[in-house]
Amino acid sequence: MEFLDFIQLLITGISEGSIYALLALGFTLIFKCTNVISFAQGEFAVLGSLLMITFSEFLRLPLVISFIITVIAVGGVGALFELTTMRPLVRGSASILNIIIATIGVSMVLKTIAKLFWGAEPIGLSSFGGDRPIEFLKAFVHPQSPWILSLSLVILAAMIVFLDYTRQGRALKACAENAFAAKLMGISTQHVVFYSVVLSAVLGAISGILITPVTFAQYDLGIIYTVKGFSAAVLGGVQNPLGAMVGGILLGLLETFGVFFLSSGYKDVITLGVLLLVLFLKPEGIFNPRGKG
Repeated sequence: MEFLDFIQLLITGISEGSIYALLALGFTLIFKCTNVISFAQGEFAVLGSLLMITFSEFLRLPLVISFIITVIAVGGVGALFELTTMRPLVRGSASILNIIIATIGVSMVLKTIAKLFWGAEPIGLSSFGGDRPIEFLKAFVHPQSPWILSLSLVILAAMIVFLDYTRQGRALKACAENAFAAKLMGISTQHVVFYSVVLSAVLGAISGILITPVTFAQYDLGIIYTVKGFSAAVLGGVQNPLGAMVGGILLGLLETFGVFFLSSGYKDVITLGVLLLVLFLKPEGIFNPRGKG
């Protein structure tokens, strides 16, 4: 491997890993409040990418306006998902397995709707930075990569601030530690679950928007996004938001360098291999103390 290859792979791996980190954080937010893995998370990414293309490419709205409308719209879908699916099941004391199955059903519904509205063919979104590759240390990277890196870092930093320094974030962490004690302290766990699901949908939408100029958008990519985000969350620790973010970066690097040394056909195999390895050896995640996840 030459130095230029290393730089290019490093930037590509961190860029893809940043997307996985956003998806993983969406998983951890819901899991910390409900102990449920939402398998609808990937569909929010798909919905975000398809809506962004509609507003930006088809309706020709300005990029920033398209971004804001898309995020709000997908956040609204997340709110509807919580009100119509998560809340009734949680109130009815449904088992965790039943709630997980319900999230799978919602993902299938969203996938069907996406196919009906946007069709089965892949559609593209122009890069935010133009079409010309960017030169960095004599290596050339995709023009979308700086946007992915910068926006992802800003969003991830904002989420850390939210969780550690805001009333809502501390309430979420309190519910995750002990929901019963949080209720005794006057915290509405119902409200906490609501905005955690909405935030997860928003994070999914942003990840879909950012990655689409690199990979295109298609109605059936939700399962791929779900597997990547879930694998990243498990790798870093599904109970640890910061660990899940780092897990996303690591997964992106492992995939990118693995494809370089093996073949592009092994990309998803690497992800599943990492997932199985962590589940067997350290199921609580590499950034969670043993017994805490």
